[in-house]
Amino acid sequence: MIPPALTAEEWANSEFASHYGLATTSLEVDHKGRVFAHSEMADEDIVVILNEAVDARAVLPKFIALANAALPDGDPRKITWAMVDELREWATGFDDPRPGQETLAAIADALGSYLPPREAKP
Repeated sequence: MIPPALTAEEWANSEFASHYGLATTSLEVDHKGRVFAHSEMADEDIVVILNEAVDARAVLPKFIALANAALPDGDPRKITWAMVDELREWATGFDDPRPGQETLAAIADALGSYLPPREAKP
């Protein structure tokens, strides 16, 4: 099983606020793993979110989890526990082995790692 991108404590302490309102904001990740944000309303053109001193491999999954949580509930791109559960059902719901079951289980584990604990509500 893939560990969750954020711990239960990190989920409880997360906030999804923008200081720029509905301004267009883009994120870029360069070859060194640095993350940059650009907003059309920011005082500066580019803000460094992560520099090379930060282990991007450890932090980027947290960004994915927080970005997913920030999506509105009706957004078709939002990963949900219902989706993960359905994938797991397809991966394990047959009496005889089927091609792709292990892949579906791996996808379910990967997607589930971006979700808060089932009892927590971000």
